[in-house]
Amino acid sequence: MAKIAIFVDVQNIYYTTRDAYGRQFNYRKLWRYLEKEGEITCAYAYAIQRGNEQQLKFQNALKHIGFNVKLK
Repeated sequence: MAKIAIFVDVQNIYYTTRDAYGRQFNYRKLWRYLEKEGEITCAYAYAIQRGNEQQLKFQNALKHIGFNVKLK
C-alpha cells in the first residue's frame, strides 16, 4: 500500500477554485479519494490566522477530517 503525505495551501486552493470554477473545494472528498489510493501518513493544511469565527469553524472542520492545521 502506498504511503501518502498531504500538504495543502488553503488560500491558494480557495482562490483558485473560486475564481476558476466558481465553487468551493471539498477537502473531505480529497481525503476520501486519497484514502483509497494508500495510507495517509500525514496531512497538513497551511492557512493564515485571521481569528474570525467563520475561519475558525473551517479550520476545525479541517482538523475533524484529519488535517493538522498550521497557521501563519
